[in-house]
Amino acid sequence: EVEMPAYHSSFDEADVKIACKTALLPIKTNVKGPAPPADPEKDDIIDYALFTFKANSLHKNFEFKCLGDRTLVYATLFISQCIGRIHKSKPASKADGKKLLYSLAVEEFSKPGDAGFPISAFFEVPKGKDEAESWRLYMRQLREETSIRLLDRLFNEDGTVNKFWVNQFVKRKFMNKSLGE
Repeated sequence: EVEMPAYHSSFDEADVKIACKTALLPIKTNVKGPAPPADPEKDDIIDYALFTFKANSLHKNFEFKCLGDRTLVYATLFISQCIGRIHKSKPASKADGKKLLYSLAVEEFSKPGDAGFPISAFFEVPKGKDEAESWRLYMRQLREETSIRLLDRLFNEDGTVNKFWVNQFVKRKFMNKSLGE
């Protein structure tokens, strides 16, 4: 049996800030936060995470090849968490789904170095409060922008939940990991 390899980040990491062994890559967004602006004409790490989500979510193992892979893995696990929340809450409309995902994006979440961080083995503990805060603020911005872009995939044009996306991927656990409910 031939196994397809997982997709990895191929973003240029030169001159990119690093926190907790994670590349804080540029993002196309209007969401306030520390991420450098990405070229609006090119895909950013969130586009890439959404594009590779279906294939990568099938993988139980993932070999980290660059610092951007940690950003990709976190985004992929957050997409899974969003799908789980939509599946569990069954919002009546896209507007309700938007509120639900916004709440998820901005709620308190664990970071490397915290006792409850579920993927701590893959990240470096922050060397101080500044590094921890840089990582947290970047990931909050990534979470919020990801939740905005995910809406059009998780909801049909008539505002109903896209059962193909939600039901097909709700049980899949990328790397057998989860950021939570």
